[in-house]
Amino acid sequence: MVGGLLLASSGCAGKMAKRAAAMVPMTEDRVFPAKPKFTVSPEVVSADAGIDFEAVYYREHKVDRGVTSDRGSYFRFWPDGRVMFRLLGRKPMAASEPDQFDGVWLGYYQVKEGKLAMEFFAPVEEKYGWDYWKIEAVVQAGEIRSVSEEKNRKKVVVERVYTKEVVKGMKRGADW
Repeated sequence: MVGGLLLASSGCAGKMAKRAAAMVPMTEDRVFPAKPKFTVSPEVVSADAGIDFEAVYYREHKVDRGVTSDRGSYFRFWPDGRVMFRLLGRKPMAASEPDQFDGVWLGYYQVKEGKLAMEFFAPVEEKYGWDYWKIEAVVQAGEIRSVSEEKNRKKVVVERVYTKEVVKGMKRGADW
């Protein structure tokens, strides 16, 4: 029986080592895939695309059916096609909050004819791995309205509204 345990534990260690080798370590205990499998590529976004780079797009989760938590989440965009997603207990109030990258999901986005496509690399510690999360949305009048989501290539229809919240003074650039 001891040999069986040894084999099981070394198999798990081998998977963890292989997954760790597939990731590039970054500051703030973040990682990014060495060879991302994104279907959305970053590209420079025009000024008339409707994305405000001096803002975050925030959503309270308690608006969802059955959710009583005071948590929320937001997207922050850069003009070079990079985007981050963060879970947060409230709207970010100071520029220093969206300039912190610990615990964020990193991704890329494109805007074409008012349609927004975003894709994220989302570490999942419980699996010693990661997920890819893709969102299709529309940008309109200071809002981002998601119309569908795909997690690990499984698509679902989900409508979520993220509202623009101006946060002046954000300085940190995307480093992925």
